[in-house]
Amino acid sequence: MTKKPLSLVLIGFFLFSCLLGVFSPSPAMAGAKKRIGVVDFENASQISDRAMGRGISDILVNELVKNKSYQVVEREQLRAVLAEQRLGATGAVNPATAAQLGQLLGLDYLVVGKIVEAGAQQINLFGLATQTEVKVVLSVRMIDATTGNILWAEQSEGSVKMGALNDKDGRTIFAQGQSNSAFSEAARKAVAKVVDKINEMNPLEGFVVQVSGRKVYIDLGREQGVQPGQSYVVFREGNVITHPVTGKILGAEKYDIATIKIVSVDNDMSIGEVQGSALGLQAGDKIRKK
Repeated sequence: MTKKPLSLVLIGFFLFSCLLGVFSPSPAMAGAKKRIGVVDFENASQISDRAMGRGISDILVNELVKNKSYQVVEREQLRAVLAEQRLGATGAVNPATAAQLGQLLGLDYLVVGKIVEAGAQQINLFGLATQTEVKVVLSVRMIDATTGNILWAEQSEGSVKMGALNDKDGRTIFAQGQSNSAFSEAARKAVAKVVDKINEMNPLEGFVVQVSGRKVYIDLGREQGVQPGQSYVVFREGNVITHPVTGKILGAEKYDIATIKIVSVDNDMSIGEVQGSALGLQAGDKIRKK
């Protein structure tokens, strides 16, 4: 098999596909949530275009707002403070400036990153058949904005493969998918892995709104990323836990009651089936993604 790079012109379509369907997040709900900010990603890939970084970070923001455990800071507010304080406008923000930014905006976390690769390769399979692999690789760091400590740093990759058939003169007679939509899908796959990692820090939480036999109705739905087959833990909170020196409230004791498996999903509500005993479950109990 032989490989050859595709024209970088095709990759330019990635910009538009990243930005399509991206909307400004709605104001975060009030409450004891972790405040998180996402800086425009730095573009260190072979494609020289600043808007790519903004497109990636916008996708990330729109996924994070689905987790009710986070209050996502408005992007324009974050950019304005970055510009005013001259802290840097992209993923090049370092831990020290992240702590400064955290203090100014009351952030708990700051997510910074860069696009390290955005490209496509065409593989000649069997003469008249070719396969194109579109790949996006992100390097992401999550910083504790109260201390400047890096909580984790890793790379995330998303890729999509498309097949094509050509005639003897090399002209395409059948193509699977389009390059611009493939780049968008690859980017979203890479971002999805980042979101999973971020959500591990503060799993998605909600409330039980009704219990009917073994059926449990919760206030999380499709809009929050709930899907059939997912498992959630039902729990209750006990005594508040405070820091013995600073007096800061760190959280509360948690007592697991049951596990439910999602069987039906609506926009803002889902139905779960209790796995094991349903004894003691009641409306008002809290739930978190397992």
